[in-house]
Amino acid sequence: MYRYDGEGNVVDRYGGNVRMVETVAEIFNFSIHYVEPPHGILWGYELTNGSWTGLVGVFERGDADIGIANLFISDLGGRHKHQHYTSSYGQQECFQPYSTALGVQSNSPLKRNLDRAVTWIAESGMPYQWVRETLMIVRKDRKATSDVTVNIISSESGSRISFSMEHLQGVFIMFGVGCGLSFLVFLTEIPFYQ
Repeated sequence: MYRYDGEGNVVDRYGGNVRMVETVAEIFNFSIHYVEPPHGILWGYELTNGSWTGLVGVFERGDADIGIANLFISDLGGRHKHQHYTSSYGQQECFQPYSTALGVQSNSPLKRNLDRAVTWIAESGMPYQWVRETLMIVRKDRKATSDVTVNIISSESGSRISFSMEHLQGVFIMFGVGCGLSFLVFLTEIPFYQ
């Protein structure tokens, strides 16, 4: 997760994935240099010429050794040719059906040591603590802003779209309709059970 200044520059990175890579960096005594894929292209996709964009492209070109971007362990689109995963540290009992892991280059000599470190960290329970810390940061940031908006970046134009509560109106309407129908079904079942 990022915090941006008024000009759109990243001023802070936080969240479980960032904390995981920072902790691994402390264990192995290396420094972190963040390489950002272009806006709107996170994980990447394969181009017609066989090269990749996004994080997978960064691994393919050898521009990074470790990658973070809410990486769910999967083999979508043939990513395994250029990207492998460390041991998982995600919380499967949450909303996500996949485990989260750090991304590494395919056949990376770092993978074995990273797997051990990630497993130790995960077994210590730190990822659960980081999720709680992240939620507290998000709550604090939301209280600091007067309007609840989220900036969505369009991958084609790079323009920002303000996402507000009006966009969620359909969700609340469907919730209300569902509650109303449930109540009607309940009322029609009462005579059958008396």
